[in-house]
Formats: sequence, C-alpha cells, structure tokens
Amino acid sequence: MRALVIGGTGFIGRRLVEYLIKYDCEVTIATSGKTPNPFKDEVASITFDRFSEESIESKLSSPPFFDVVFDNLAFRRDDVVKTSNFFEGRIGRYVFISSAAVYEGLSGILKENQFDPMKFKIIENRKETSYSEGKRNVEACLFQEAGFEVLAVRFPNVLGHDDSTKRFQGHVSKILDKHRIAIPANEGRRNYAWVDDCGRFLAWIGLHGKKGVYNGASPDAITVRELSKNIANIAGVDVQLEEPDKNEELSDYYNRVDYILSTEKANGVNFSFTGMEDWLREEVNAYMQTGGKLKNSAEYRKYLF
Repeated sequence: MRALVIGGTGFIGRRLVEYLIKYDCEVTIATSGKTPNPFKDEVASITFDRFSEESIESKLSSPPFFDVVFDNLAFRRDDVVKTSNFFEGRIGRYVFISSAAVYEGLSGILKENQFDPMKFKIIENRKETSYSEGKRNVEACLFQEAGFEVLAVRFPNVLGHDDSTKRFQGHVSKILDKHRIAIPANEGRRNYAWVDDCGRFLAWIGLHGKKGVYNGASPDAITVRELSKNIANIAGVDVQLEEPDKNEELSDYYNRVDYILSTEKANGVNFSFTGMEDWLREEVNAYMQTGGKLKNSAEYRKYLF
C-alpha cells in the first residue's frame, strides 16, 4: 500500500511513519523542507508548498498515486482547499489528524457524535479565530466537500518527551527543578494520548479502511494534580502543588471541568490504547535521559520497536 504523510518529520508524524514502515507500506513524506528526513532511504521525501497549485502539481502529479494520505499539518480551511482539489480522483482515502479542541465548550465524557462536521457551517469569508474553530472548519470542509473518503482522528493533549509544543518538557522540568505548579482546587479530570499510540492508531485505522470520526486517547482520566504527582513519583522528587496567586499562569494541562474523550468507538473496532501507567514512566525517564532532545532515526526504531 502506498501512503503519503504530510508532516512526516513532526512529533506524531515520525511515529506514524515508523509504524507504516513496520506494516510494509511504501511511504512518501511531504514537508516544507525545514526538518531533515530522519528515515533516509527508507522513505521517499518531497518538499512542497501546500498553498501553491504549481508546487502541488509539480511534486505530486506523477502516478502511481496514493492509497491513503495522512495530514498532520492542517489547522485552517485554507490549509486543505488546494490539496483537496488536487487529490480528488487520485487517492483512496484521506486521514485528517484533528483534535479534541472541536469539543470546546462541552464537558464530561465526549463522544464523536457531539461534534458533527456535516452540520457545521463552513467558514469561507474570513480567517478562523481560534485553534478549535480552525479544526472544526477543516473537518467540515473535508467531510462536506472532498471527493474522496475522509477519516478524522481526534486526540487530546499528546504527551511525549520530545513534544514539539514543549508543554510536556516544561511541566516535567518544573517538577524536576522543584518549582511550584499553580493548580486551583476546582479541577476536572481529563485523558491524554501517548504519542506512540497516536502513530500506531493512525497507521492501523488508516490502513484498515475506516472512515468517519474516531477519538483516540488513553483510558485513564486524571486531574493535573494526579498527573504531577505521578511524574514526581517516577522522578523520585517532591512536587509543590499550590493554589495560584492572582493572575498567576496555570499549568498548561489544567482544565476546570471534566474533559474526557470516549474511546468506545475505537475499542469497538478492536483497537486498544495503552494505559497511562504503562507509558508515562517511559516518557519521563526518556526526558530525564535526553533533556527532551530528539532521537535520531535509529534510536527511535530501537525505542519504539
């Protein structure tokens, strides 16, 4: 099977590519060229500008085309308009890496049907004003207008020692350096996604021909206090969890209400996500060993498999 991974050198994209290689896919990664290809000759690599029809045509127009396209890098409708037009009639299915942010404003146990991209009015005449609005708009654009099968996978905060947003590294470093962490008493529970699970789930569900919308997350729902205590316990240090001062910046992972992605649908097609206890120790230890720096391709292969 031929797979194209847009953003194949990124945080989630690298894990996805590793699993596609494991599943004997013929993989091409498409990037802006800012990050070197860590897979060398194991995958084909192209650089292109997704906003330029000329660039898309010149880099992707030669057959054979792709059975499945994975898009890690779409955040606004404008990100997918030109590529969607090009891919019509040329690909089997399109897997969009979406976000739990589409459920913004809701709380509790969040199921896929609580945001229906077919009912969202597509925003065309202005820029989206937030990350959540952008992800909703991309989903709506793809499901309502694309001329190919679409699958959207929604992840909550994705954790890993080399998180490209630096949130995980920042949280762990505060605990290791014994800085106070400001968390209000009234906090909700949430679940997280392990970056390795994200790559494994995307490869598995993309190659099994699923379509529609799926949540992806570890089953554990915990508070930020519990997350911080677990990290401190793994690192063998004490953690200072205190009420915030007025206007003090809160933990990046804080949420006032429960915000828990249901994975009942994914479980129903026989995919199981890894429990947090099984991977948090691995990621904290990896951060302590590497300081959050990226591993090279060979190190990742050993680390993952």
